[in-house]
Amino acid sequence: MSSLIIILIVIVAAFLILRTTIRVVPQQRAWVVERLGKYHAVLEPGLNFIIPFLDRVAFRFDMREVPMEVPAQACISFDNTTMTVDGILYLQITDSVKAAYGSSNPFTAVIQLAQTTMRSEIGKLHLDAALSSRQLLNTAVAASVDEAALNWGVKVLRYEIRDITPPQEIIRAMELQITAEREKRALIAKSEGQRQQQINTSEGQRQQDINVADGRKQAEVLRAEGEAKAIQLVAEATAEAIRVIGSAAREPGGYEALQMQLAKDYIEKWGYLAKSSTSYGDPKRLRTAELSNWTGKAVSGPRSEFEKVLEREESQGSGVYFLSGTDPETNKSAIYIGEAECIKDRIKSHLSRDFWNNITFFISKDENLTKAHIKYLEGRLIHIARTTERAIVMNNQGSGAKLPESDREDMEVFLEKMQQILPVLGVEAFLDKSSSTVHSKQKKELLNCNIKGLTANGYLTPNGIVVLKGSQAVLEERASAQKWPSVLMQRNKLIEEGALVEKNGAYVFAKDVEFTSPSSAAATIHGGSANGLTAWVNKEGIQLKQLQNV
Repeated sequence: MSSLIIILIVIVAAFLILRTTIRVVPQQRAWVVERLGKYHAVLEPGLNFIIPFLDRVAFRFDMREVPMEVPAQACISFDNTTMTVDGILYLQITDSVKAAYGSSNPFTAVIQLAQTTMRSEIGKLHLDAALSSRQLLNTAVAASVDEAALNWGVKVLRYEIRDITPPQEIIRAMELQITAEREKRALIAKSEGQRQQQINTSEGQRQQDINVADGRKQAEVLRAEGEAKAIQLVAEATAEAIRVIGSAAREPGGYEALQMQLAKDYIEKWGYLAKSSTSYGDPKRLRTAELSNWTGKAVSGPRSEFEKVLEREESQGSGVYFLSGTDPETNKSAIYIGEAECIKDRIKSHLSRDFWNNITFFISKDENLTKAHIKYLEGRLIHIARTTERAIVMNNQGSGAKLPESDREDMEVFLEKMQQILPVLGVEAFLDKSSSTVHSKQKKELLNCNIKGLTANGYLTPNGIVVLKGSQAVLEERASAQKWPSVLMQRNKLIEEGALVEKNGAYVFAKDVEFTSPSSAAATIHGGSANGLTAWVNKEGIQLKQLQNV
C-alpha cells in the first residue's frame, strides 16, 4: 500500500516537473524567460523547454497589431480656441525584450505620448486649419510617437483622429458661415440668370429698335417725297403771288400800300423788342437785352469776359442767374440756375465749377424784386429746365417760395418775358425744340497744356477753348479713362474725322479743334479725366484757374 502511494507521489511530482518544464507558445506570441531573476531567453511560438525552479516566464506579449483608444482630451489651438480631440492608435510589439525591460508599461507610455504630441500639434494650427488637416495631424502624431517608442520595442503603425469637437459657440458660428456661403452662391447664380435675361431682353429690344428704325426710315422717305411735292406747289403759288403783287405795285399807289403792309407785319412780329444790344458787335460777347413795357433787363457774356460782366452796375442788384455750358462727364449741355440779392458776390463763388462757359442774369430796373420773388423764379426755372430735359440741371436740389396770388401772377409774367429773351442770348434749356447757333470765335491769349514732354496750344473762346493745329496728345489712354466713356468717345471721334493723327509716338492735331470746356480738351490730350482749370497755363506758367480768379 505504501509503495503504491510512493509511486503516485512520484508520478504527480514528475507530472508537475514536466508541466513546468514544457511550454507551448501560441502563434504571434512571445514569452520572455528569466533565469534566477535575470533575462535569459525569448520563447518562440511552438514547443519550448525551460528548467524548473530556475527559469520562469516573466512576460507574455501579443505580437499582433493592437488598436488602442486614445482618451478624449482638451487641446488649445493657435488662435486660443479649445477643442476636444480623441483617436485610435494602432500598435505592434516588435521587440519583446525592449517591451519587457524598456518601460514598465509600454502601452500606457505610448498613449500618454500620443496625447501630449496631439496637444502640441493642435497648438501650432488655427481652428480652421486643425479641422481641415486631420491627415497632417495623424502623420505628425504617428511619426513622433513611433520615434520615441523604439526604445520600448513598440512600432506605431498609424494614428487616426476619431473626432474633433469645437465649442458649441464655434459650431453655431460655422453653421452660420456655411449658410451664408450657400446664400451667397444662390445669389450669384440668381444674378447670373438675371444678367443673361437682361442680355436676351436687350438683344430682343435692339432688334425691335432696328425694325422700328427701318419702318420710320421708309415713312420719312415717303413723308419727304410728300413734303417736296407740297413745297413745289407752295413755291409755284408763292411765285404767282409775287407776280400779282409786283403787278399791283406798279399800279398807282400800289408801292405805298405795299410799304404800309410790310411795316404792319414787322410791328406785329417784332414790335415787343424795345432794345437788344451788344458791346463789341459779337453776339457771343458781352450783351444786354430788354423788352418794351417790361421792367426786367438781361445781361449775358462768356466766361472769358467774366470780369467785364461783373463790372456792370446791374450785377450789384438782386435777381436770377444762369451758368450754362457742357458737362465734361457726359458731354451734354448743362445749366446751373441760381438767385442772389447781390449777383456779383454770388457768382464769384462758382468760379471753381468748370462746366460753364457763359453767364446770363436778369434783374429788375425798378429794383422791386424781393428775396421771395427771386426764390420763386429760381424754383420755377429749375422745374421748367428739368421738365424740358434739354440740359442737365446741375442744382443739387430744387428751390422756390410761396407768394401771394397777385405777386405770383406778376412773377409768372416776368418769367414769360425771360423765356422770350433767353433763346436770343443763347440759353436754350427752356425750349421744347432744340436750336443751335454758329458763333464766331475770337483769338485770345495762348494757353499751354503739357504732359510727358508733349505740348498742346490753344486759346479761350466764348464757346469754350480751341486747340490749335500741331498740338500733341498722348498716344495711349490712361487706365482711368475706362470710367469716363465720353473721353474715349471724343478721342475716337477726332481720330475718325482725321483731326488726330499718329506721328512720332504721339497724336497730333491736324487742324484747329474747338472743345466745349478746358477740361474736355485736357482730357483728350491727357488720355483720361483731367481738370482743365489746372491743366492749362499761360506762357508765364499761371494756371487758368488763377487767370479767371476775380
